[in-house]
Amino acid sequence: MLNADTTKKLLSLLVLAAFILGVQWFWGWGEILRPWTQLSWPAILLAACLIIVSYQLRTLRIYDYFLQDIRGKWWLCVKLVLIHNILNNIMPMRSGEVSFPLLMKRYFAIDYSRSLPALLWFRLLDLHTILALGMLSLVPDGFSIWLSALVLIGWLAMPVAVYILRNFLLGKLGSSEDEKGWKKLAKKGLSGLPDSHWRFISCWALTWMNWVLKLLVLVWILGQFIALNFMSRLSGAIAGELTSVLPFHAPGGVGTYEVGIAAALLPHTTAELATPAAINLHLFILSVSVIGGIIGYLIPKGNVVPEKV
Repeated sequence: MLNADTTKKLLSLLVLAAFILGVQWFWGWGEILRPWTQLSWPAILLAACLIIVSYQLRTLRIYDYFLQDIRGKWWLCVKLVLIHNILNNIMPMRSGEVSFPLLMKRYFAIDYSRSLPALLWFRLLDLHTILALGMLSLVPDGFSIWLSALVLIGWLAMPVAVYILRNFLLGKLGSSEDEKGWKKLAKKGLSGLPDSHWRFISCWALTWMNWVLKLLVLVWILGQFIALNFMSRLSGAIAGELTSVLPFHAPGGVGTYEVGIAAALLPHTTAELATPAAINLHLFILSVSVIGGIIGYLIPKGNVVPEKV
């Protein structure tokens, strides 16, 4: 009798196999990959380098957050981010996220009680930022610019309000350690907030810089495979990235990532054009992630902080 975890892993592998065979059946991988031969490789290389730069912005966010613990260990932090990123991208069911607290413990002797709330805070901030950018891409033509601005300002004010009211909110949630569900998750998120105004602003700013840079690159790459306007491609790129928060996806996010992009593009084009473009954008992301993972693996560990007993 298979347990739930094994069943989920097998199901994700079946989705991966079905995706590979399905692409071959409907389009053929040769046809999907043909547009790459017509692209400017120096431009593609520049786009890949800019994605690597976005990884460095994420590194800087972690480095600044844990500065007192990892000062002077920038390259080890880069190694951690690149390895965590590749594991998060290729492992099914979001299981790659587990590597972050494990690597923080191994490289910097930072306990799970600190790294897990920090990771949750980073992910909530990522989600908040990408949803804010998604709001910009989904404003209907003719919609009131003032109402749009008011909604966006209200949304942007949420992290500031949560930071200011952190102690009040923790008090409202109570002090029981046995709570489960949303209360436990909320407590972890609140405890992961930065410990100073400067670190809060820095963390938020670096999150925005990372996502703006990454999405601009993805929008450009998507434009190499499908002729749509900027905002349509932006909504597609954002939808693809949002699928990463789903509790279920196959290894590499194959299938769900493409469906997210194609679904956002369908109001502006056909499935026959949207799906190959989505596949090629995902191939670009996975390729850069693998390259980053190899670079991360090659970075020496140096003087790793010994684990505390």
